[in-house]
Amino acid sequence: MSSPEPSPYRHIVDHLNRQQSAQALALLAPMLAAEPDCAESWDYQLAACTMAGLHEEAEQAFLRCQQLGVVFPETLINAAHNAQRWGRPERLAYYAEQLLESGQAQHQLQGQRFLVDALWRQQRYPESLQACQQLLVIQPDDLRATRLLIKNLTRLDRPSEALAYANRALVQWPDDAQLLVLRIEAMTQIGAIPEALAAANQWIESHPSDLDPQILSTVCFFSQFDQTLTIAERRRRAERFGDFARRHASPYQSWLCLPDPERPLHVALLSGDMRNHPMGYFLEPLIREWQHRAITVSVYDTLDDHDSQTAKIRPLVDHWHSITKLTNQQAAELIHSQRVDILIDLHGHTTGQRLGVMAFKPAPVQVTWMGFQSTTGMTEVDYVLVDPRCVPPGCEQEFTEQVWRLPYTFCFMPIDLPIAVGPPPAEQNGFVTFGCLNKPNKINDSVLALWAKVLAATPHSRLLLKGKGFDIGDYREQFVRRLLLAGIDPDQVDLEGPCGRAEFLAAYQRIDIALDPFPYSGATTTVEALWCGVPVLAMAGNCMVWRMANSILTQAGHPEWLAEDAEQFVQLATSTASDVAALSSQRAVQQQQIGRSELFDSSRYADNLDSALRGMWQAYLSVGAVEQKQTNA
Repeated sequence: MSSPEPSPYRHIVDHLNRQQSAQALALLAPMLAAEPDCAESWDYQLAACTMAGLHEEAEQAFLRCQQLGVVFPETLINAAHNAQRWGRPERLAYYAEQLLESGQAQHQLQGQRFLVDALWRQQRYPESLQACQQLLVIQPDDLRATRLLIKNLTRLDRPSEALAYANRALVQWPDDAQLLVLRIEAMTQIGAIPEALAAANQWIESHPSDLDPQILSTVCFFSQFDQTLTIAERRRRAERFGDFARRHASPYQSWLCLPDPERPLHVALLSGDMRNHPMGYFLEPLIREWQHRAITVSVYDTLDDHDSQTAKIRPLVDHWHSITKLTNQQAAELIHSQRVDILIDLHGHTTGQRLGVMAFKPAPVQVTWMGFQSTTGMTEVDYVLVDPRCVPPGCEQEFTEQVWRLPYTFCFMPIDLPIAVGPPPAEQNGFVTFGCLNKPNKINDSVLALWAKVLAATPHSRLLLKGKGFDIGDYREQFVRRLLLAGIDPDQVDLEGPCGRAEFLAAYQRIDIALDPFPYSGATTTVEALWCGVPVLAMAGNCMVWRMANSILTQAGHPEWLAEDAEQFVQLATSTASDVAALSSQRAVQQQQIGRSELFDSSRYADNLDSALRGMWQAYLSVGAVEQKQTNA
C-alpha cells in the first residue's frame, strides 16, 4: 500500500511555524504563478504577508480568497490580525462580524475580541463598552477586554465606575502595570491627584525589579501638580525614569551628520501635539518662520491625532513621519538614518512622550523644550531650553540637562478668532468676577485656600471656573466639597464644563480678573486671557513650571501683576479689583499692546532660537561627543 502523497504546503507550514515569512513567500511565488486561482495558496499567502508586515499584499490575498469563494475562519483571523497591525479598524470590524456569524463558539469569541478593538480604534466608545461587557460575560478573565472596558468608561467621563473596575481588576491581576496606569488616570479624573501619586509610588516600591516606564513617567508628570514636593524630589523621580530608559537602550556613539559648523541644520521635532493643542498653537508661527530660513525641519509624530491645526502645520515642514507603530529602537534607527543634527523633544513626560527614543541618542544634539516644564531626568538629553525668568541664574539644579537660556521662552500667533473685547463685566454687574480657565486639575487645595482669602477680601465678588471635569458629576461633587473645606461658598462659584475654543475664549468677557494657579501655572491660558483683555494675577514661583506666567507677564509688559508671596497676592487682587475704571481703560488697549510685544514677534523669536541651535551644534563639534556641563548664560 503506497503512503499518502505529502502536502505541497508542508515546507511553507514549517517556515510559518518558525516565523520565517520570507522563506514561505519565496516558496509561494512560483506556486501562485503556476496556479493563480488556487484558493489554498492565497490563504497561505495571506498568512505569510501578515507575518511579514506586508499589509496591502495581505489584504489583496484575502480579497483573492474571497473572490475564489474559499474563506475559512482562520483566513478571517489572519486578515483581522493584518487589519489590526495596519491600523484599519473598519476592516477589522468587518472581519470581526464575519467571525461572529461563523456559528463556531471559539471563532465567535475571537470575533468578539476583534470587534471590541475595532470599535475602540474607531472611537465608538459606547459601542466598544457594550462589546467589552458582552465579551466579559463569556470570558470574565480576559485581561485585554477588562483594560478596554476601563478605558471606555474613562473616555465616556465615568471615572468612578472606571476606578471601581480598576480596583477589582488589580485584585485579580495585582502585577499588571497597565491596569495601575488606568487606575491612576481614573483617580486624576475625579481630582484625586495626591492619592494617584501615592498609589503609583507604592507600586514602584513594591515592584523594584519590574518597573514600568509609563508609570515612572506618569509620576513625573503629576509631580508637577504637587506643591509639597521639593525640586530635588521631582528631579529624583525624573532620574529614576532616566535610569530605567538607559538600561533599555544602546545609545549611538557616532552619527552620519556632516561636521560642518556653518551648514544648514536638519532639526527634528519629536511630538504628537501638532494639533489643536497649546503646542500646536505655539509651534505654528515658528515653523512658518523656518520656511524662509536655511533649515530642514522634520516631524516624528508620536500620536497620529490630527485635526484642522495639523492641516495647517503639516505642509510647512519638509518631512513628516509617523512613529506610532515603531518601537523606540526602530524610531531611533529611522531618525539616525535620516541624518538629523538636532532632535527636539516637545513632550517631556506628557501624553504621547517617546523619551525612550531619546535614550538611544539617535541625533548628536538632543534638546527638550516647552512640552514639559521640568527635567526629563535623562543624561542623553543634552539641553533644556528656558529663559532667565523661568529658570533664573542659580536654579539650574532642577535639571539633569544643561540649561540653555533664550531671551524669552514663549511666542504665539495672534488668535485667529474674532474676539469682541467689551468693558469689564463689573461695570454692569456691580461686583468683580475673578476667574480661571486653566485645567481644573491645576487647582489644588492650596490654590483654593488662597483664592478663598481673595474672595473674602473682595466684597460680593464671584469666581468663574471652566474646564473638563466640571461637567462630570463625580468630579464636580468632589470639587464642591473641596470648596467648602477651603472656606468658599459654592454659591459664590460658577463651575462650567468644556466647550469649543470660540466659546471658551468668549468666557473671558465674563471675567474681570484672571487668577493663575500654582505650582502648575498657566501658559497658553495666560496669553489667551491677556489677548481677551483680562489682566492675569500670578505669583512669581520657585520652579520652572510655576514661573511660566511670570515669564509671559514680563514679556507682555506687566510685571506689576506678579506677587512674591500669598499675602502680596491677596493685596494685589483686592487693589486691582477696587479700581474698575483702571480695569476698563486697560481692557480697551490690552490686546493691541500685547500684540506689539515680544509674545507675538515670531521673526525675532526664530532668530533667537536659530542662534541657540547653531550654538549647540557648534558646541557639539568643538568637543565631539563629550557632554558639556557648564551652563550657558
